[in-house]
Amino acid sequence: MGRAGTGPAKLDEIPEKPEAYPDPTMFGPLPAYGLWVRHAADLAIRDLTLRAPAGEQRPALVVDDARDITITGLRGSPASSWWSNVQTSTIDAGPTRVSGSRTRNLTIHRKDGEAGAAVDSDVPGGAVTFLPSR
Repeated sequence: MGRAGTGPAKLDEIPEKPEAYPDPTMFGPLPAYGLWVRHAADLAIRDLTLRAPAGEQRPALVVDDARDITITGLRGSPASSWWSNVQTSTIDAGPTRVSGSRTRNLTIHRKDGEAGAAVDSDVPGGAVTFLPSR
């Protein structure tokens, strides 16, 4: 396991480097401790377990500028996620943050008593639907 840390406060602080060879250190501190999905489409992940080092403050999963993403069974310590500028996607997982003015048609499934989602003020009204867990 890596060291615990914090990531950027805003996802647009992470530079675009399309011409560079992918390297995990090329972007500086990443926004997620587990999985960072950026500029993706048509992705489904099921039954993913992630474990963070003690003191970790970043979410397990960050999805940024993506569409048609389905995440079910995200578990971890913590099993939180951040979805920004995501369209036509579904998550069935723990505490969630939603941001981005381009967010549309995002469905969040919740278990009874599970921590709610934080929806930033830049998210358009009606862009997020909350449903009971499947």
